[in-house]
Amino acid sequence: MSAQVLAMNNVELCPELKDKTVAGVHSLLAPVISRLATLYPLWKLVAMRARLMSHGLGIQPIAVDFKVYHEGEELGTIELSCRGSDDVIAVFNERIDRARARSHAYRTIDADKAILMAKKMFSKKNVNERVKTSEDLAEKVITKGVWKREREINSRENLVETAATAFIMGAGHKFFLEYLEKVEVPSTRDNLKKIMEEIDTYKTDMLTIKKVQENYDKEITALVIRDGGSYIVKQGDQVNNYDDTTLPEAMRMKLGMLKLVGDEHYVANVGCRVNNEVFVLLMD
Repeated sequence: MSAQVLAMNNVELCPELKDKTVAGVHSLLAPVISRLATLYPLWKLVAMRARLMSHGLGIQPIAVDFKVYHEGEELGTIELSCRGSDDVIAVFNERIDRARARSHAYRTIDADKAILMAKKMFSKKNVNERVKTSEDLAEKVITKGVWKREREINSRENLVETAATAFIMGAGHKFFLEYLEKVEVPSTRDNLKKIMEEIDTYKTDMLTIKKVQENYDKEITALVIRDGGSYIVKQGDQVNNYDDTTLPEAMRMKLGMLKLVGDEHYVANVGCRVNNEVFVLLMD
């Protein structure tokens, strides 16, 4: 790790690192950054990220990521990366990314090879590369703009729909019914009326379902299991066996009502038919 590298004229820290007392450059990167800074005095090599590491003076931030610029244009990145459990030098930019099939970066532990890659691939973009970069950026911005506006529209429409629904189902319910009577297409009017009636039915069902759930969780229901011609009944911690003659009348009446509905159906103030053998009875 070399502190001298950070003292070179064209090597500097990004604004976020200037108050972090960066002690130097990681030992793998130091010869690469130093050599490139010497070979290309017009390049600017900016440390973008530091990692706390141990060295002779204790634990201090060490630069592990550099962006390279020439006349304000970003040429590429040189950073500390890993390959398996080993630290390596990673060199990359759009040109290297397009040239490689599996990885967007060239990785090596050899400083000379990293320097050669930067010398070969770090230069200002030609016209075709600039067009390609601009096309990609334009597509990204346009796609993001569509997504962002769709999200903004949807969020606001949801707010309006929520407010409208609250009004229709509340204070404005009679006005909505009056509107339905004026709808010219009878099928539309009748369908909406049917849906509203179903909502009321489902809300009533939900009250029953929630009551069964709450009472079942509190163990104040009777779990009835048909066992041939007899019944196994669990209430709280008690389990009893009954037949048609000994089953308590309140249970018998509720069981009779639940036998008339389908599986997984609920009856208000009665309970739930789980299937043709299992029933949950409200006992409050």
